[in-house]
Amino acid sequence: YRFVENEQWDPKDIARITTESPGRPILTFNDILPIIRILSGIERNKSESFKIKPREGGDVDAAQVMTELIQYVDDENLGFYQRIRKSNDVNITGRGYIKTDISYDENVNGDIILKRRNPLTIFNDPMADEWDGTDRRWVAEGEWITEDEAKELWPEFEDQIKVGESLSSNQGTMPSELMGDRLANSKLFLDQATRRVRIFDYWYKKIEPVLLAVNMDTGDTKPVEENFIQIYQEMPPDQQQAMRFIRKKVTTIRIATIMNWLLMRDDLSPFSHRYFPITPYVGLQFNGEPYGITQFLKDPQRLLNKGVSQAMNHLNRSANSGWLNHSTRGADAQVLEKFGSVPGIVINYQDEPPKQIDPTALSAGHVQLTAFANEQIRNTASVNAELQGTQAEGYKALSGKAIVARQQGGLVGNEDLFNNGLLGDKIVGQQLIALIQSNFTRARVDRVVSTISLGWETSNMAQLFKAKKSMMPAIIDRALKGEY
Repeated sequence: YRFVENEQWDPKDIARITTESPGRPILTFNDILPIIRILSGIERNKSESFKIKPREGGDVDAAQVMTELIQYVDDENLGFYQRIRKSNDVNITGRGYIKTDISYDENVNGDIILKRRNPLTIFNDPMADEWDGTDRRWVAEGEWITEDEAKELWPEFEDQIKVGESLSSNQGTMPSELMGDRLANSKLFLDQATRRVRIFDYWYKKIEPVLLAVNMDTGDTKPVEENFIQIYQEMPPDQQQAMRFIRKKVTTIRIATIMNWLLMRDDLSPFSHRYFPITPYVGLQFNGEPYGITQFLKDPQRLLNKGVSQAMNHLNRSANSGWLNHSTRGADAQVLEKFGSVPGIVINYQDEPPKQIDPTALSAGHVQLTAFANEQIRNTASVNAELQGTQAEGYKALSGKAIVARQQGGLVGNEDLFNNGLLGDKIVGQQLIALIQSNFTRARVDRVVSTISLGWETSNMAQLFKAKKSMMPAIIDRALKGEY
């Protein structure tokens, strides 16, 4: 992040330059930020959205209703902008995260929440290898809250939540920038300066015996929960007859909330789906850790900054190169020193005029070095001049079709960054479907569908509503029960 935000010089280099050469310029020409913005602009133009396809137990009409519902949730959460911020994280750091949740602040049935999370606040299972995170055994998120907020959330631990007392021991430290919070100090769980404590939500998998309802016709299984009797009673008779109940060890999702050594809770996941609610997105990954395009632009960017700074330093020092002045028959030495670089000055001399020392010309190597750095930045990022909206040197006479072809070539070079995001979007979509089915009542779905149909008369939902208005209650019912 620092490199993109213009902090591109090592503090040690800055200290050495200011100490040894106080007049030497330290310049930054940020060629990385425009590349990040271009990639962000490309994604904005794509303007992708969720579309639900029916699977077993679903149909096209029900899938259309679910598509409208998931897009409604996405719009309510400004999902488009959440994903843009997530993609910026991916392009810069190699990792991005979207979290789904339920908020009961304004609706007793719950509002579905979709938020981008700061990658520096998420801690992943280091043994996981799948890009979509489905093989993770755990994932944790750290959040800073005030001491008073912590006491309100967990009053049973009020006596132990005291900044500077029982939690103030130095049981773990890390730099503040690694915690995703500029205000934090070096404490992992405590920040005495702002009187905040850090809460970790630790999501993990555990194998436990669970009572399962199995549909013998389809093989689908569902855990028997508190509301299962109602679900069972609403099933058609043929599905009830196909249902069998077995007790089996399955992998469950649990959440433990910790603060330093305090365990606040350890419960089953409150969500009906079997995913961690924190979905990862990766940039480029082969064998090691994921990385974004910024990682390999650092060296050419440093080369550019140092090359231009060196050239500017050379020009500054050689502008007033000095004078060759005869010791007895030339000009007054003190006058030359004081006024030798002043424009339009008249200097009197005796017999021999002073001669200005010709400065050493700026070497071609400086120019070539900066040009090489610029070229390396473009080549490494696969963002050519046409993709940037400028003309490439040597290609001034290109036709429109040739320019478009070169733009497409630049897009192809970065297509993996966009395609990798589809893996995470699919997981997020599955979570949203499950949350809609478990938290949206039929009456709420009917209101959403009716509003969409009336507001956008040419939409697919409006056409479906108009053609099958009398059947909509049954279609909504199937949408809330189908599989997608």
